[in-house]
Amino acid sequence: MTVQKFKATSPDFQAALYKDSQSGKYHIAIAGTDDLKGDAIADLVLAGQDLHAVRWHPEMTDALSFSYEAMKIIAGDLQFRLKRPPTLEEVREEVDVSGHSLGGALAEMVGKFFGLSGYNIDGPGVTKLITRPEYGAFQDKVREDFPELESDYKLAPGQFGSTAFSIVGAAGTHLDGVAFTAQPGVMAGKTIHQFVPQGATGRSVITL
Repeated sequence: MTVQKFKATSPDFQAALYKDSQSGKYHIAIAGTDDLKGDAIADLVLAGQDLHAVRWHPEMTDALSFSYEAMKIIAGDLQFRLKRPPTLEEVREEVDVSGHSLGGALAEMVGKFFGLSGYNIDGPGVTKLITRPEYGAFQDKVREDFPELESDYKLAPGQFGSTAFSIVGAAGTHLDGVAFTAQPGVMAGKTIHQFVPQGATGRSVITL
């Protein structure tokens, strides 16, 4: 599906909105690192957040902005179906989010922002990222269309998962409630297992 009103601020950001033809559910997919320039800078910002004060990168704004516009599209589709404006809770139930590497970290941030189910595939954690003032400022912007947006969605058990296949996925601190596992050898004492977020569509676990 085309998210026409979205305009990226970073030339490196890539994402897509899909609709499952059978279930009618939606999925936001955020692409991972694509080059060694712009994307790599965002990767380094996230990977080093436990050692340094985390900086805000344009791709972080793009991830929230793209998801915001996607949520408005879904709300419009639901309004047509329900014959009334949907609540944000009803919109949230229709969509999940995932991404790989940098995209996985951004997906984790989007999941927290909107309270969505999803999966972070080998991307860093984003606990420090959500403390940035830019994150809070974007919440204020989203409330222009979704005034019931909560400031701090709690991720329920089984709602969001993350798997580290490399040191990239083991970097940073993952959000409270994220079910984290690691490939053997990436982190001592961790094992990888198949995980499907509760309520998520089959598209939630993807390899980009």
